[in-house]
Amino acid sequence: MGLFSKSSATPSHGNPASTNAINTELNNVARNTNDTAKARALVAQGADLSSTNGPSWRHTPLHQAAYHGRYEMAKTLVELGARLDLHSNPCGRGATGTPFELAQGGGHHQIARMLEEAGGGATKTGQAKPSGPSPTGEWLHYKNIDMCFQGDAEIIGDWKRHHSIESLKKIVVEKGYSAVCVGSFGHAALKNFDYQLKKEHCAPSQGYTNDLYIWVPEASHAKPAKAAEPTQPELPKGFSFHSGYGEATRADQIGHITSGGVEGHCFGGDKMSWPLQWAAMIGDVAAIDALVAVGHDPNVKMTRWFDSEPLGWAASFGQCRAIEALVAHGADPRRPANTAGNTPLSDAQREGHSKAIQLIEDYLSGKRPIGTRPAAAEFAAIGTPLVAEAVVVNGEAAPPPLHEIVARLRMELGLPEMPMAQVIDHASSELGIEHAKVGTSLVAKAEAAWKVLLGSSK
Repeated sequence: MGLFSKSSATPSHGNPASTNAINTELNNVARNTNDTAKARALVAQGADLSSTNGPSWRHTPLHQAAYHGRYEMAKTLVELGARLDLHSNPCGRGATGTPFELAQGGGHHQIARMLEEAGGGATKTGQAKPSGPSPTGEWLHYKNIDMCFQGDAEIIGDWKRHHSIESLKKIVVEKGYSAVCVGSFGHAALKNFDYQLKKEHCAPSQGYTNDLYIWVPEASHAKPAKAAEPTQPELPKGFSFHSGYGEATRADQIGHITSGGVEGHCFGGDKMSWPLQWAAMIGDVAAIDALVAVGHDPNVKMTRWFDSEPLGWAASFGQCRAIEALVAHGADPRRPANTAGNTPLSDAQREGHSKAIQLIEDYLSGKRPIGTRPAAAEFAAIGTPLVAEAVVVNGEAAPPPLHEIVARLRMELGLPEMPMAQVIDHASSELGIEHAKVGTSLVAKAEAAWKVLLGSSK
């Protein structure tokens, strides 16, 4: 009997399966352990060094070891014949996701050097470094603008001990990178994009100061222009976002919204440039419905921030009602990871939003249908009952119980958790209910709001 059996399988810790059991085991061993002896034994049994953990990540065992900083494992896999040039999901650590990029972008410089030496001077893309004189071009210098966290091909900590700006520029030119960024954060970020980086692609730096040096090579070495941003439909007439934060309860996440940090840092200072992502983040279900109704794509990629989609923003902030609304409109939680390597599920998992995790897992498993609104029993599974079918008395729909009206008002208007009376008052204001005409009791005001809501949904 061989070394591998299901009873001795290495825990995956969330790593997706490969093409078969033995390839999955090798991928898990390389990702989650330093057991080089087991890796050698698995390869001897026939494990494929080029097998990956699925189409979304495309990480071979060597990618795993490089990403997670396992030097001895990476060295062993190279000795066993692992390919150095295979591309994968770069997870925000470069342009193409080679093992070199994953190691260098994560600060695992010993692994990166070993991979370069093993490849005979191969660069991050697996191609030999060009010989002959370096290409000519010009450097553009800007202050306090950045493509923060994007395109980072190499991070050099405490760079001033070993480098000057000129030596960093030399690395950028030699490796075909796009820019170098240094500033009050202490490290140097060497950035690479598959298009010619320009000032207009950047946004004002938030919370730090920096110098950005952009390399513009001569025409013979020039990169193509950046593809045009997707054309967004017009906003609905009179459109605005609600004033709440939906189901967001964490002080740090709400603080990111209220401080302007998210808008300035991720949205380029204008939340209206990506309105569905913003609506998803703050749990504004009414805004989501209104935007999709005039043609906004529920799967639109936010090209200025890792191609993130509205579902990912909703998942990151725990906005279950927004997830429900987006999926009902056609947002697909099964789509591949964005360029930062995140799916809606991993976004929710990273931020620890248990209800959002369960909800997305229900979609992925087929327990909940994609493209439809949930039934009352399904929505109750995440602790948010929907209004039951209205009872008709003498030709008129009888109002449901008060708690169901409040739940419906909160869902439709995207209101955060608040006392029942505040929900009713807020809904009355938004729906134009005049208290003088309907009475001052909670029940009377709630039933009046429910009737307006019911009429607007017909």
